[in-house]
Amino acid sequence: TSARPCWCAACATTNPTSVKTSAAKLALIMGYNAATSVRYLKIFNKNAAPTMGTDTPVLNLPMPPSALFRFDLADIGLHLTSGLAFAITTGSADKDATAVTANDIVGLNIIYV
Repeated sequence: TSARPCWCAACATTNPTSVKTSAAKLALIMGYNAATSVRYLKIFNKNAAPTMGTDTPVLNLPMPPSALFRFDLADIGLHLTSGLAFAITTGSADKDATAVTANDIVGLNIIYV
């Protein structure tokens, strides 16, 4: 299986998104946080979009403010048995459900196999 990118720009929500509805291996995440504060990318082992405030992410990544970010997992990969889903919030808590502002995160690329 070849790597597949998922690209998006954040809307004014938590952006709950289902990327793949079956097992996946997460390899690389990169993009740009245009906000002047840290934003949090939450990765879920789920075959549907996450329910924010209820579902618990398997990975919670801080995206630095006003900067490019890159999380390279290619050496080991993150194996997700149910599926690959994500959301973006302003708070660091796993169950945070605070929406981001539109276009806080741009050029989000999630590479998986």
